[in-house]
Amino acid sequence: MNLNTQYQLNYANKIRVDLFAGGGGASIGTEMATGMPVDIAVNHSENAISMHRINHPHTKHF
Repeated sequence: MNLNTQYQLNYANKIRVDLFAGGGGASIGTEMATGMPVDIAVNHSENAISMHRINHPHTKHF
């Protein structure tokens, strides 16, 4: 059985957003899946955004 990918998705020109940013687990999963870092992280909690900022310093936080 050939398990090679049948098609390749191009994520280079997409904006990746984590809308429930906290420790950064979903952002890490997104990075692993796309090969690109998360661009924007959003959360209503300043504590959660502070933690995400520590783990993902190159992401814009709101």
